[in-house]
Amino acid sequence: MANQSHLDILAQGIETWNLWREQHPSIEADLSGAELFRTEFTTEFTAADLSRADVSKAILIGVDLSGADLTGANLIQANLTGAWLDNANLSEANFAEANLSNAHISGANFTGTDLTGAWLDNTNLREANLRDTNLSKASLPRGLSNINLSDAQLSRARLIWFPLTRGPFSARNASRTRTSRTRMMSSVRSPRITSRRDETE
Repeated sequence: MANQSHLDILAQGIETWNLWREQHPSIEADLSGAELFRTEFTTEFTAADLSRADVSKAILIGVDLSGADLTGANLIQANLTGAWLDNANLSEANFAEANLSNAHISGANFTGTDLTGAWLDNTNLREANLRDTNLSKASLPRGLSNINLSDAQLSRARLIWFPLTRGPFSARNASRTRTSRTRMMSSVRSPRITSRRDETE
């Protein structure tokens, strides 16, 4: 359950909430289960509890969510460009068609997360755990060698700048990875990042 006093502050408007966060950065916000559809945040949420919250289509550009709990949260089409999600718990969350470009998500837990159609271009996913994650039609970053892709669903994913002789498809971190119709762009030449309309079915 969310902290009622935190919900009351949020109910006063997003400007009031952002000001309160700036004045009380050490308080761990508890908005678990909150309805935050299309909300625009500009302040940090370090170690905040947003589990099962509806954050779909929210704007969280550059927001610090390091160590936050987003277990089971709805982040469909959310804009997290440049956001900080290092060591966050994102398990079972829905990031379908979310924009995570240039985000920092090292060490995050994506177990069972839906990243269908998500944009992860230039995203730092170092040592992230994507076990049982659905990355169908997702746009993936370069440098995935330290990511756990065990049981990940990569069908029709775009693997940008991807050396095929090493990295995520080693036995160490890609056991039972499903890669049907996965598009792998070689690192020999600079790839052209395509739009979804360019994709072939």
